[in-house]
Amino acid sequence: VYSGSGKIHWIQFVNRAFFDQNGKLQEIQSVGRDITERKKIEEALSQSETYLRTLIFSIPDLVWLKDEHGIYLFCNSKFERLFGAKEKEIVGKTDYDFVDKELADYFRANDKLAMAKGGPSINEEEVTYADDGHHEILETIKTPMYDSDGQLIGVLGIARDITERKQAEEERKKLESQLRQSHKMEAVGTIAGGIAHDFNNILGIIIGNMELAIDSIEDWNPAR
Repeated sequence: VYSGSGKIHWIQFVNRAFFDQNGKLQEIQSVGRDITERKKIEEALSQSETYLRTLIFSIPDLVWLKDEHGIYLFCNSKFERLFGAKEKEIVGKTDYDFVDKELADYFRANDKLAMAKGGPSINEEEVTYADDGHHEILETIKTPMYDSDGQLIGVLGIARDITERKQAEEERKKLESQLRQSHKMEAVGTIAGGIAHDFNNILGIIIGNMELAIDSIEDWNPAR
C-alpha cells in the first residue's frame, strides 16, 4: 500500500471470521501490521545471498561445503563438473555416491583432519572429471566452519588446478638432472683427458728408450 507521502508500505493482515450459532457468517475482523522494515531486511538478505552465490559460481576453483558427517550442503558450477551432476543432485549426498570407495575414503580422511586441527588443512589430489574425463592435480584447502555459537557446521573446501605447475616442476627437475649429468660427464672427460696426457708422456719416454735400445742391438739378436 501507499502511505500519505507516497511511500510503499508492506502490511501483513490477519483475518478472522465470526459466525453465529447457526454457522452463518456475521463479520470478519482484520488486523494489519506494518512489516515494511522486515521486508526490506528480507530483500537485502536475499540480494546479498544472490550476490554471494553469483560470486562463488564465478570462481574458477572448485568450492563446496559439507556438514560434519560429509554430506554436501553446497557446491559451485566447477565442482558440478567433477561429479557430472547439478548442485541439487549433489546436495544431501556424500562422496561415496559419486566416486569409488578408495577416493571417497581419502576425501573423508582429509575432512576429518581439518576438523581435528580446527584450522585449514592442505593436500594434493589427482582427480578425473566425470563430465569430460580429463585429469587434474588439485591443491585443496579444507577449513572447518563454525556458527556464531562456535558449533561446528562442517568443512568448506576450495580446490585449485595446479596441473601445469606440477608439470613445470617435473620438467625443471628433469632439466636439473640432465644438467647435473652433463656436468658429471664433463668432469669425467676432463679427468680422462688429463690421464691420457700423463700416460702419453710416460709412453713417450718408454718409446724413446726402446728406439735407443734397438739401435744398440744387432739384427740377429732375438731381443731386437
